Amino acid sequence: MGKNDFNIKVTLTGGEPLLRADVFEIASSLSENNVPISLTTNGMLVQKNIDKIINSGIMQIQVSIDGMRSVHNYLRGSNTFDSAIHALRLLKKEHLLPSVMTTVNGYNFKQVPEIIALVRGMNIPLLGIQRFVPTGRGADLKNLALTPENCGDLMEYIMSKKEELKDEICIVTPDPLRILVDRREAAGCPIGNNILALTPSGDMLPCCKLPTSLGNIISQNFHEAWNSKLMDTLRGGHNLKGKCGHCEHREICRGCRGAAYAAYGDYLAEDPQCWLRQLTQVL
Repeated sequence: MGKNDFNIKVTLTGGEPLLRADVFEIASSLSENNVPISLTTNGMLVQKNIDKIINSGIMQIQVSIDGMRSVHNYLRGSNTFDSAIHALRLLKKEHLLPSVMTTVNGYNFKQVPEIIALVRGMNIPLLGIQRFVPTGRGADLKNLALTPENCGDLMEYIMSKKEELKDEICIVTPDPLRILVDRREAAGCPIGNNILALTPSGDMLPCCKLPTSLGNIISQNFHEAWNSKLMDTLRGGHNLKGKCGHCEHREICRGCRGAAYAAYGDYLAEDPQCWLRQLTQVL
């Protein structure tokens, strides 16, 4: 078997991955095995580590921008906005491939147009937009989750700007609900198809937003975890409950399983932020 025969891609994320002492050792090892690497950061440690980043084989650096200055600083801490902007400018100067990730919640929802304008004005080629799911360190912030109506408005806006600005900037969202707006988006939730999360301790999760362990990679075979009953259950829409279980789009969309788990403690429950009210019964 050759290096990376399974066409694996790895994103180093967190928390803040640049706080980890061996992050560049991990990146170099992946790069030596022809595994494409991206890294998601708040930007605060980019300047300190720029030489290591350049030499590590990391192909893309994704910097989090969660609002304009005052909103971003409120959500992430004092002076974090300026650090993020400085990191993006430095990455561009060093001819690396910077991108921006925005996590949308009830507090920064109305600033999405300004964020798009900011990223566009900085000539950043890629902007990812995702909705906030109250899991992990955000589990106690359920009040920040988008309402179904806001989620619908967000998906409509993302897909319209994606088309409008396609010659200037690539706007993407991993949200499965996007297919309810644009049916040309062929895939919904990627769980069980092309994604798996690995915690710092080695626990395998179906998704970083779904904290249900598939076992530990140190002691359990990866293929056993990937082909486990839990993953098979998550792959299809026929097991879903509530509105998702009766939706005509269930086999393609499947909703966000992490959002369902965060809201109801059941990863097969309906997506609490789906705005569809009139559903076609699937018999």
